[in-house]
Amino acid sequence: MNALSGMVAAGLAVLLSTSPLAAQRLLDWPVRTGADPEAISAGAGAVFWNPAGAAWLDRRGEALLVDIRGPASAHVGGFAAAASVRTVDPVVFAVGFHRLGLAGIERTTRSPDSQGQLLDVSENVFRAVTAWTVADVLAVGLVLEHWRSHPGGSGSRLGAGTMIRVGGRWRPAIGVAAYAGPGSPRWFTGAEIRRSVSAGGPAEIVAAYGMTQDSRLSVPGHRGMVAAEWNDRVRVAAGIAAEPSGTMIHVDPLIEARVRIGSFTLSVLREELASGFGAAHYLGFAATF
Repeated sequence: MNALSGMVAAGLAVLLSTSPLAAQRLLDWPVRTGADPEAISAGAGAVFWNPAGAAWLDRRGEALLVDIRGPASAHVGGFAAAASVRTVDPVVFAVGFHRLGLAGIERTTRSPDSQGQLLDVSENVFRAVTAWTVADVLAVGLVLEHWRSHPGGSGSRLGAGTMIRVGGRWRPAIGVAAYAGPGSPRWFTGAEIRRSVSAGGPAEIVAAYGMTQDSRLSVPGHRGMVAAEWNDRVRVAAGIAAEPSGTMIHVDPLIEARVRIGSFTLSVLREELASGFGAAHYLGFAATF
């Protein structure tokens, strides 16, 4: 995870106070919609990762809201919203938007004293997705992303992905997605298997693993997860994220809890950040229709 640490925030404050920035992503913070590896995220939340995952809907459509709260050391916060709908089978259209802000950063001069003003560091990102099921087990998708950072500028990038979901005793799923243009990650891939605890029973065990390659890092990040689910109503997941930071690899835990009541789902995800800067929390609310 490309966590914006307190050290980076302080350096950013100095940079913004003294020089203009070329157009670039300032707050390339991930929008987590679950503990799953990014490439196998499905439903409306897939708008932020693998566009092919938007094609896998339980019903005709889904809407999602996520409250994003970074650690106190980074002062990052914001929200995300997404919606996906199957208009003409097998085509799904989806849109997503998230806004992030970096609060509490004071504008300074060359002297130790603050000017008493706070910097406006924020980013708005919009995504539009088209996904479709090529076959019962295969989906593909395309995504166009446009972002605007303040200060910094704006830009766009294109992405494409594919996902395979197979039936059987283990029901494996494999996803791959890649982006071209400014920002990161450049590509990510993931795989999942799930197995019922007893034949025809409501309880399942899920295991998943994924890799993410950030264009700004020399080695990929890794993400693993194990979850227990009951009747698609309750889910408890735990995993680890192995993220490169400089020449070091940091292994940090993540946990997720999710409950579904009728057409509504409430979830909470807590993810520790690299280098001990604290944890990020994502509170999600989804509705199917």
